[in-house]
Parts: sequence; C-alpha cells; structure tokens
Amino acid sequence: MAMKKAVLTVMCVLGAASLFAGEAAKPIQYGAPRRLCRVDNKKINESSGLACSRRTKGLFWTHNDSGDAACMYAFTAKGKHVATYGVLGAERGDCEDAASFVLDGKPYLILADIGDNAKCKTSYRLYIVEEPELPKKPKRGAKFTLYSTIVFRFSDGARDGESVAIDPTSKTIFVIDRDRGGNTNTGIYQLAWPEKKTEAQTANRPGVVVVSASFCAARSVISSTSTAAARADSRTGPKVDSSP
Repeated sequence: MAMKKAVLTVMCVLGAASLFAGEAAKPIQYGAPRRLCRVDNKKINESSGLACSRRTKGLFWTHNDSGDAACMYAFTAKGKHVATYGVLGAERGDCEDAASFVLDGKPYLILADIGDNAKCKTSYRLYIVEEPELPKKPKRGAKFTLYSTIVFRFSDGARDGESVAIDPTSKTIFVIDRDRGGNTNTGIYQLAWPEKKTEAQTANRPGVVVVSASFCAARSVISSTSTAAARADSRTGPKVDSSP
C-alpha cells in the first residue's frame, strides 16, 4: 500500500451498495482518484499508512514503510510538514498502516508493524500512542507517549499484514492481510483490546466480523477483498464475512 510518490489522493465512492441480511454486498464502484496535495517533507519517500488526527482538524499522520525509524509525520491538508514524532522503545520493522481513534475521551494513534513479505515472523506489533497536542514550534526529537505495545500472532501462522483498524465501541482491533498469490487467501483477523498491557494476543479469523454502526459511520472508506463479502443486520449492525 506504499505510495512511492508522496502524493495524497482520495478515492470517491460513486455509489454505496445496499446491504441486506443474507445478501452479499455488490462490488463498490470508485471514481477516479484526485490529488489533494503533495507533501513537502522529503523524508516521506514511501508513505504506507495514513490516519486523520482526532485532536486537530485538517491534520494527518503518515509513516514510511520498512527502512525508516519507528516514527510518524504530521502534515496539513495542503501537504505542509508540521512535526515528526518518534515511538520510544519501538523496534525498526515493517510498518504497513496507521489508524486513529478516541477511547475514553482520549485520542490515540496506532502504528502497525504487521508487514511480513517472507512470512517468517512469529509475532507482530501494534504500537498504541497518545496523539499529542502539537505546540506551535514542535521540538526536534519529539517522542510520543507510548500507551501500549500489543504483541500478537496470527492464529493460522505467519501472514503479511497490510491494514489495521479499531472499533473503539467494542474495543476490537481488525487486521487485514494480503496474499501475494492472487488474493485467494486474504483474510480479516480480529483481536480484543488486551485487559493488561503485557498480555499477548492471538488474531483470529472468524467466519463473521461484527462492527458497531458508529464504527462504520466514522470511517468513510471500507477496505474489502475478493474473498470478503459484507452484509448488514439491523439489530447487531454491519457484518463482514471473512470466510475464505
């Protein structure tokens, strides 16, 4: 998902599919992408994840793919660099995605070290940091306040994670992997928010993923794969069938 050229684009959904219980979702049709800005920070040379700020309107956070230090870059909707924040204690890995959310009234960011092209890792990491209130002149070498490091494994062995999201209502984290062999075995995995910060987790691949209505309303783009079909239930909220 890396953007080799540091260009922020948005995909416009032309029409949303109507979802009914028991009926598979129709393919989503996207409009042509349009450029919003070109980020001016030359250190962002392989932007991989993107998250909107939950603290400051019009601010975005991104990070590079593998090869960079564990840090995130803040920039405006016009592409102007604002600040760089490192993740204290984080290992340099293969960070593929980022997400933002509010939990108990506090804004947080997730930096997801979930990439594994060779599928040889035995564990993966999600760095949960508090989103800072940026000063007018951010200091060099600024660090996030690390809230938690979630170490987890996939229930069916090594996977090449690509995307991350969280439903703060149910405190459920979702990880989507990719299969380089033609997307024939791509899956959606979920893991519960750990009760203890040191608790190891297992990301399972359930037959049906249930997310709250507020989670869907908060996210304007939903990632889907060739093996995932979506359907809705008026009593329990939208569901995503992640069966292979």
